[in-house]
Amino acid sequence: MKLRAMMVSAALTTAVVLHGTAAWAQSYEASVPQALQSVVSEVAFNTALADLESVVSAGDFRRDIAVNIAASPCSGSISGFVNAVFSDRDRYGAILNLINDGFVDPPASYAMVNPWWVSAGDKAYAAMTAALVSHFVDWCAFLPQIEGDQDAGLKYILEFVWFYYRNPAGQMFSQGIDPMTGAADSMFSAFLEDFTNQRGDFMNTPASMGYVAQWLNDPRIEIEDYQKQQVSDYNSWNDFFAREITIDEETQTIPSRPTTLPERDYVVSAPTDCIMNPLVQVLDIGGEHGQVRALIENPLQADTVIDVKSYPISLSELLGDAPNALKQEFIGG
Repeated sequence: MKLRAMMVSAALTTAVVLHGTAAWAQSYEASVPQALQSVVSEVAFNTALADLESVVSAGDFRRDIAVNIAASPCSGSISGFVNAVFSDRDRYGAILNLINDGFVDPPASYAMVNPWWVSAGDKAYAAMTAALVSHFVDWCAFLPQIEGDQDAGLKYILEFVWFYYRNPAGQMFSQGIDPMTGAADSMFSAFLEDFTNQRGDFMNTPASMGYVAQWLNDPRIEIEDYQKQQVSDYNSWNDFFAREITIDEETQTIPSRPTTLPERDYVVSAPTDCIMNPLVQVLDIGGEHGQVRALIENPLQADTVIDVKSYPISLSELLGDAPNALKQEFIGG
């Protein structure tokens, strides 16, 4: 066991030459999981290592975390975030320290502390940067699983929301605003957008198919209602997630979904059981970012067109054949 550990350690610390510059690096095969090698090429892995060389060599960032970044399908966005923080550490260090000071614990019923808080004083930003990076690296290649009556699909989304829960500085930074000055700063919001796109790209690849069979075999999915019913019919997680329901060709309708079935305990109608944690819409008017806070399209009218899962629809259409008296209750928001 000791010999094996020594061999692994030696493999993980082998030096290589990147682009003519002597640099720390790791073996591609040892660092990138086989399941990800189809989406993370050796060239991309080595390029990401080279991009992070300066912050690691300066002692700003842990080498093992940098290797994990390079092995991620989202290495482009994550390495860009790391380099941005440490290239302007005074500014972003102060912002992240301010966010750290503003973390609020979840409600008592959650029986937990805010997972983002770090106790590192003036160096909190470095520890928080490492924590954010580890979170997004894990999130990038995460594949939702389902077991019993539970699924982990929202795991990383639910963890990240505590970053800005009742935390004005965290909310502003996530929305492209410097919480120290109120000026526009898109570094973090652009990272979030880039990361989302890169994770989306990964979830469009066959490498994301790992647990699709598990989902298809769950009776709650009721796969018989959909056009594609076999694992082999799907090319990626997103292909499965956006699966098309079967349409009755004669009536051009889809099967009705009952709101309650006593014999199926997974069919239930209930109000959302949650806490409110909104990111308020901030409008940019006349070049004065963040000076005007308002709701979009307010007050709501019967003919106001809103997007419902990417489809434009008016309030009247959304409520369909509901009595006019009921529709009127929604007018004005």
